[in-house]
Amino acid sequence: MQPDEGIIELPIGEARASRIHVKLEAGHGKPSCTDWRVERRLPGRTLVRLFPRTGRRHQLRVHLAAVGHPILGDILYGRPESDYLGMVRGEGDPRAREDGPARHLLHCARMTFPGPVSGRTRDVRAPLPADFGLTGYSGIP
Repeated sequence: MQPDEGIIELPIGEARASRIHVKLEAGHGKPSCTDWRVERRLPGRTLVRLFPRTGRRHQLRVHLAAVGHPILGDILYGRPESDYLGMVRGEGDPRAREDGPARHLLHCARMTFPGPVSGRTRDVRAPLPADFGLTGYSGIP
């Protein structure tokens, strides 16, 4: 991804021409905003930290696919619809036939939210899973 950081402000709504009822698309619908920053550049891919300002379903996946950088391994937003539909029909996961991740590589490294009673901010953190291929990189600021 170029440059090193940016903002994606694209509305998100139902994927009108899609045969997949859970799929969404950018360009119409509810306002949506995602800030992003490059964390690390690797051959053929980029580790990006995402900061959603809104909370739309599939927002990060839709926004990255809309700007031409789908999440690695995302069968719904990073592949032809026929791959997803074939998997739903039980024809197997097309990712298993390739040298790539067995799932989409999206991970919540940190989440903060107010406590339900005290109002004190809660901070939950999780290191990057091993299948991200970044040994020794925690991914947590």
